[in-house]
Amino acid sequence: MKDELHYHLELVKSTSEIEAYYIHSLIEFCAWKLGDSYKSILDIPCEYGRHHAFLWDLGYQVYGVDSSSDLIDKAKNKNNGNYYVGDMRSFRLKEEVDVVLNWFTSFGFFDDQGNAQTLKNFYDNLRAKGLSFLKWPTV
Repeated sequence: MKDELHYHLELVKSTSEIEAYYIHSLIEFCAWKLGDSYKSILDIPCEYGRHHAFLWDLGYQVYGVDSSSDLIDKAKNKNNGNYYVGDMRSFRLKEEVDVVLNWFTSFGFFDDQGNAQTLKNFYDNLRAKGLSFLKWPTV
């Protein structure tokens, strides 16, 4: 990939921390509203895991998946966690998770069939009554 496509690597640490706490607040609100508990997160694609240290500190078990082995290597060197190289249309963890997180600009780049496969795969990685958060940046 060209370096100009990795602009997200320059996002400041404070932005990542704020976003991690926002993700945590969304999870906590759903836990309160639904009377459930959510402790494991699959971040797919995870880039270099910029939210993970903060989410770990908040008590989450974090799994990261990205198609870039370079980004996965950065994540492994930077964070605790379980990291895998994989395609978000087909990657499966051995166990189901409580939350699937797709953050930033990572969804919608495939054709309709690929996007549908991605959403189905997110669902297949979730436990019953799990949560999925997809977020696109605002302009």
